[in-house]
Amino acid sequence: RTTPGPRSHLVELMFVGNLMASFSIADRIQIGLVVPLGYAAGDGLDVDIGGERRTIGGVDSFTLGDPQLSVKGRLYGDGRDGIGLAARGWITFPVGQNISSGSFMGDSTITTGGELIGEFSVDGFHIAVNVGGFWRESQVLLSTVGTSQLTYRAAVGYDITPLFTIFGELDGASTFSTQVTENPLEARLTAQLNQGDFAFMLG
Repeated sequence: RTTPGPRSHLVELMFVGNLMASFSIADRIQIGLVVPLGYAAGDGLDVDIGGERRTIGGVDSFTLGDPQLSVKGRLYGDGRDGIGLAARGWITFPVGQNISSGSFMGDSTITTGGELIGEFSVDGFHIAVNVGGFWRESQVLLSTVGTSQLTYRAAVGYDITPLFTIFGELDGASTFSTQVTENPLEARLTAQLNQGDFAFMLG
């Protein structure tokens, strides 16, 4: 018989914001950079890993995540109304764990991936579907294994005004496993404010 102890929360609080910048080349190629900034807090957990006693988590810090550099090419369409097709490839750099180990803000190695993007827009109404995947070295945390995944996303949006857009997203991934934790699915509602060359998003 075991006596239950106090429950530990490896990640009790996490807030993440992204700084994004991009520029276009010849109206067909877009170079983008995403820099995540986040705050993470949680309890430390002492575990035996490979015969060594280690503490996982136990951080309370504001830190930089893993920057992502991407290249996106438009394959079909004019980028305005109608049907559009694009492809995007990206790579992230393992900065977050090197700055704040145990913050769960990023991977311990480089990750890279890509996706095919389809979009339809008419009179301020937008529908988009993305299918792709990413590669990373396998990482183990207790009984959870992080590995490469298939990714997919669907979004519907509407331009309420030329300055204000609202959209909803379904964002999922799969490792082709029957375990629920290996097939995450998230729903998000986001508002976007456009001001000249700048866009501000909250969601």
